[in-house]
Amino acid sequence: MSSGPEGVKKDEKRGPSTKTIVLIILITVIVCGTAIAAILLLRENDPAPTPSPISGIPVTEENVREIGDQIQDMVDRSMFETYYSSTWRFPDGSSPASSFLMGNSAGNNYPFYFTLTIAGESEPIFTSGILPLGTQIGEVVLDRDLDAGTYRALCDIHMIDENGEEIETNMGFEIALIIEN
Repeated sequence: MSSGPEGVKKDEKRGPSTKTIVLIILITVIVCGTAIAAILLLRENDPAPTPSPISGIPVTEENVREIGDQIQDMVDRSMFETYYSSTWRFPDGSSPASSFLMGNSAGNNYPFYFTLTIAGESEPIFTSGILPLGTQIGEVVLDRDLDAGTYRALCDIHMIDENGEEIETNMGFEIALIIEN
């Protein structure tokens, strides 16, 4: 073995280099940071109770059934059934339809009236009277005389609550109007 100018042998190990120590510290910091981040992200937090869509009261184990019943009641009250003819045939634009039917099922919760509007127009060509539960009408005369032809019309349903106020709904369907002469 040879010795260097100051008597240090070239073959002797001096311990880990500075680069190795820095690399070990860096890896340790990364592993610890990842572990802390995982713990913080995966730990269970007590979630805030979800407010009820009905009352805004937080849903808890104690009231979940009651709130579920309230929601089901709202669904039941909003159900709607009608029966109608989808093609209304008129001998001319000012006579009653020869094939028309509109009914309010007895199982519904509300009376309703309906409006009829030609597709693409904004003003109704017919507005019915109120149909109580379990009733039907079989004759309609348009509020405006139409020329002969086939028209696509939109029939919108307007339910009325027990206070006589219109309930906001988006119910409607398409009707074919046939004016023969």
